[in-house]
Amino acid sequence: LSRVMGPTVIRDVAIIGLDMYMRDGAAMGILFQANNNMLLSRNLNGQRQDAKAKTTSAKEETLQISGHEVSLIASPDGRVRSYYAVDGDFHLVANSRRLIERFLQAGAANGSLGGLAEFQEARTSMPLTREDTIFLFASSQFFENLAGPHYRIELDRRLRSIGEMRSLKLARMAARVE
Repeated sequence: LSRVMGPTVIRDVAIIGLDMYMRDGAAMGILFQANNNMLLSRNLNGQRQDAKAKTTSAKEETLQISGHEVSLIASPDGRVRSYYAVDGDFHLVANSRRLIERFLQAGAANGSLGGLAEFQEARTSMPLTREDTIFLFASSQFFENLAGPHYRIELDRRLRSIGEMRSLKLARMAARVE
């Protein structure tokens, strides 16, 4: 849709996340600001339905998160996990419930990135009028989260799980050889 209709449908796009560990299951999302909510919603839902159709075990349900209806398409094995939330002209497709919760909190003016003095300072030195193709901003809170004890525990669990999956894969390969 974006290739055909472009700016008619989408005003802006941002890739957002809670961490940067892509290979280990990062909490990521794509945030769209719509010029046409109906067309964007139809397109995003169509893409998500296509992903659901490709995974027979994937199911769709509607959740209530922060007073908003949120669509979740997920498979039991975690290969498919797509949350979709809309708040005004903003549409977020993400793989993390926590990211959806933060998005809806920010929409309610509760801890939005735009309210941070460091973000405002960054935007003062790099205003929207520059029309940059890419603008990257990582707040001090982002880095504090990565260095915090709760995240370190989560990262340790991820790494242990990856190690266990690799061991299982090697054991299966060894069994086939025997």
